Amino acid sequence: MLPNWNCWNPAISVEDKAGCTGIAGNEHNVHWLVGMAPPPPGLRLVPTDNSVHVFWDDTSEKAKDLRLNVIDFESYRIWRADNWTRPYGSSLRNGPEAALWQLVAEYDLKDFYCRERTLNDGTVRLDTLALGANTGLDPIRYVPKCLADTLAGGRFDGLAAAMREVVRADSTGVFQARPLLRDREGLPIAKLAGLLPWEGYPAELDSFYAVTPRHAIRPTITAKPATHYYEYVDHAVHNGFIYFYSVTATDHDLKPLAGVPGAFYVSGAGQSGDPGSSFSNTVPGGRAQTAAERRARGPNIYVYPNPATRQALADFQQLQPNADDPTGVRVVFANLPAARNTIKVFTEDGDLVQTIEQDGATGYGSASWNLTSRNGQEIVSGIYLFSVQSDNRDFADFVGKFVVIR
Repeated sequence: MLPNWNCWNPAISVEDKAGCTGIAGNEHNVHWLVGMAPPPPGLRLVPTDNSVHVFWDDTSEKAKDLRLNVIDFESYRIWRADNWTRPYGSSLRNGPEAALWQLVAEYDLKDFYCRERTLNDGTVRLDTLALGANTGLDPIRYVPKCLADTLAGGRFDGLAAAMREVVRADSTGVFQARPLLRDREGLPIAKLAGLLPWEGYPAELDSFYAVTPRHAIRPTITAKPATHYYEYVDHAVHNGFIYFYSVTATDHDLKPLAGVPGAFYVSGAGQSGDPGSSFSNTVPGGRAQTAAERRARGPNIYVYPNPATRQALADFQQLQPNADDPTGVRVVFANLPAARNTIKVFTEDGDLVQTIEQDGATGYGSASWNLTSRNGQEIVSGIYLFSVQSDNRDFADFVGKFVVIR
């Protein structure tokens, strides 16, 4: 063991005293790490009509506490920030200020904690109490839809078995993510040939790879845990507005269990993650109109706010202008076809003002425009025409109009 420093020791040379701070053995290592919440999970947002689907994985449940080296997960917290005004010079990447984050839901494990209670005679007892709401995680569990499409004749029939073979063959854990099926020259990789029939479904391949485990049945095999997913649907939102979401995790307050080295008991709630450390944003919007809906109801594409007055634009979450968004205002084209669409805006005289590309094939039927022309100039008051052309012949071209009053 190294001796404690003592800078007053005359036997220490001048060179060794350089930077010395210890006085009479009072220099010790200070462990500033007193506990950290589990890391945030992977997050994905899917906007729909007046709602947002929040998806995340179980990364937080697998991470060990850095101080105690034990897995110490307790709950997921879902946060939302709205009424964002975008400070001058900032962008969506900067995110909202801390005061805007609201806790909208929390789901925790069904577990308990112990609390010491001293009786009148000095005896100390441990009371067992419920920790949190004890909702469990089952209400938010989510199974990707592609995993269910594996029945005989389905698109992914046979993919689960093929993926198990690929994962099992990677016994040393070389692949940290789903491997590419072709080499740099574009040639198929022989040991991954079983996955080639589904090469055109990269997202689905990722899902099958993530949920396929590999068990360490021998010391020479590296384990690969299966990934699980969760979904929370937020209905308290409005179409066209920007919303930020974050999912954080909490842990327990652990205390050493007397007489059992390396063992702990839960004494209460622990650390909570900061929603500002990992977040994403989205804009809910109406569903895209399907071909069947078009045939039954006809086209119903419209613009809001219309008329786009100063007050209406201000009420529709007007933001501080920045380099990417010189106006801070926008109008929305809604009920667009479930296809790849091209929106063109014209003046009454037929001059092309702006072209907007939108992909409604994903089911999202909205597109926004910040009222700037192709030359980057703000448009003036007037009546504007717009056309919507789709790459699907089931949707005939549509022409509409809206009014801007600046």
